[in-house]
Amino acid sequence: MYFFLLFIIPFATFSIFFHESGYKLKEALLPSSAGFFIALITSLFREFFINMEYNPEFSFASVFIHNIAFTVVPSVLITAASFFLSKGSLKDKAVLVVPLLTSFYAVFTPYTTIALGEKKTFFMLFVNPILIIETILAFSAFLKISVLNFEEKNTGGTITALMGAATTLLVQPAMISLWFLKTAVIIPMIATVLMALPAYFIYKFSYKNENSLDNSN
Repeated sequence: MYFFLLFIIPFATFSIFFHESGYKLKEALLPSSAGFFIALITSLFREFFINMEYNPEFSFASVFIHNIAFTVVPSVLITAASFFLSKGSLKDKAVLVVPLLTSFYAVFTPYTTIALGEKKTFFMLFVNPILIIETILAFSAFLKISVLNFEEKNTGGTITALMGAATTLLVQPAMISLWFLKTAVIIPMIATVLMALPAYFIYKFSYKNENSLDNSN
């Protein structure tokens, strides 16, 4: 029952590493390890110190705000900490967002799914992990585009790309909220399918010409 949930994000991560010439194992190892251990510590902290039970008011706004805590907040905090603490150029840091976040959610997503008691639902077992992968790819792509525009002193392009990154992060909690409320269950299913190709092509486009850590030095 849990095979797809446990292995789809790690599988996607390794696929990216092996198919994208821009990643070297030694560069990706540190953010991957960091993401894994941050997820482990976060999961243990939530398990022992935070009540995971949630009884929301049944409105989209309340559920959406709650779900942001599981998606947007971790992504933003981890990415910001990585940019602040890690060495290298801004472009290097943007490239390494993928191994950082995929390794984090490879642990955190199965934990939250099982801990919240949603382990037997099709959406949480199969759809949500795919939605997370799509979100990470699109988010990292927009982030890298913003960095490239920033380095070229293109303020408009930088702001537009950052808005794209922020919007991308809000899609997943919105889809989870729609599913949770059971008012439009088919919408997050369809949205996840429709987002797959755009997310992939945005990612490929952003890395097409600046496709590596090797070329950034």
